[in-house]
Amino acid sequence: MPLNIMEAMAAGLPVVATSCRGNRDLVRDGENGLLVRADDVAGFVRSIELLYKSKEFRQTLGEKGRSLVKAYTVDRVLSYLKDIYSIYLKPKGKGTFVLSLDTELAWGSFDLGISKRQRAALLATRPCITKLLMLLKEHNISATFAFIGHLMLDRCASDQGIKHGNLVRPDFSWYPRDWFSEDPASDIAEAPLWYGRDILLQVLEAQPKHEIGCHSFSHIIYGAPGCSRACAESDLSECVQTADMLDLKLISFVYPRNHAGHKDLLFRYGFRIYRGLGNEWFQKIKNSLLRKLCHMIDQFLGLVPETSLPFKEESGLYNTVGNMLYMSRSGIRRLIPVTSRVRKAIRGIDRAIEKGEVFHLWFHPSDLASDPKGLLSGLDRIFSYVRRKIDEGVLDNCTMGQLYERYGTINTSGE
Repeated sequence: MPLNIMEAMAAGLPVVATSCRGNRDLVRDGENGLLVRADDVAGFVRSIELLYKSKEFRQTLGEKGRSLVKAYTVDRVLSYLKDIYSIYLKPKGKGTFVLSLDTELAWGSFDLGISKRQRAALLATRPCITKLLMLLKEHNISATFAFIGHLMLDRCASDQGIKHGNLVRPDFSWYPRDWFSEDPASDIAEAPLWYGRDILLQVLEAQPKHEIGCHSFSHIIYGAPGCSRACAESDLSECVQTADMLDLKLISFVYPRNHAGHKDLLFRYGFRIYRGLGNEWFQKIKNSLLRKLCHMIDQFLGLVPETSLPFKEESGLYNTVGNMLYMSRSGIRRLIPVTSRVRKAIRGIDRAIEKGEVFHLWFHPSDLASDPKGLLSGLDRIFSYVRRKIDEGVLDNCTMGQLYERYGTINTSGE
């Protein structure tokens, strides 16, 4: 980085410089200076002459340069360096366990069609959540319950036949109908798969304290073609307003189907951390069928999952990668023993401890209904291991929001 150019910018001077690496990072041609090829003598002459003859142009470029160079002040650069050292020189030997739950009921799959078996599983979800909360209390583990915003309601109604008419609809190729066509526009007593205020209150009253996160208002796939910016914004606005009515502040977000999009809007509406796509080895495979097969093999063998540290993205959001999906036992997944899931999770916890990183486990509460006894028993063994490692002083447990507080405040305050 050429310090002489930075000093000139700080002094409010326009700059004429060669168009090479370093110079190009500081000088934006025609905005705060002029860039010329290194061997273009005539170009240098023209640029200097242009600035000499126009005082107004000189002042415009100089003022813009003074503004741009503020990004490189000593205090700001030192703050960035502190962030890096604070995160990557974290003492090894203490990992972090994060658990997030995509709480969605019928909203999670209505656009793909809900079979009789899936409907039965969804109806059995509430008892599974009750048992899950009991397990979390027994082992004193906190989780992030990422709720569909519509589930926070106990009722809603159509207005002249239009449901949620204030919301912009997506235009998805696989679902040509109105996005709210399945919404019963009734209440929790009549349609318990579409409203979940009782589940929300149960989680809020549970011990230890759990975090309420957001999973969009109506399970719109933000990153898919057909979700416009206006659509995403109206959905986010509705989430925040619904939470505000319940005195809930949402800062953690889980993208429906892990398909990220419109991240800058999330930041604008107060969200600070989201669960990113997993970093499993098979995610790099382009062929979808082969990728799914490798996923099954990975789960069956209980291979050691990757762990990670949350990192700040350009949008301002922090990304905490979802390291392992605790799979349901529906369909072909029933062939994978529960012991394989437990073994994989324990290996992930050990890896997080060894590397001083985060192991982020996630699943849908409705998945537990595919084999309540087996899957809850597996979670009991995983949570027991987490508690043992916490008691040994080598593991922490936190929610997604607490994870942001740990890493995000470093970046924003520099302390």
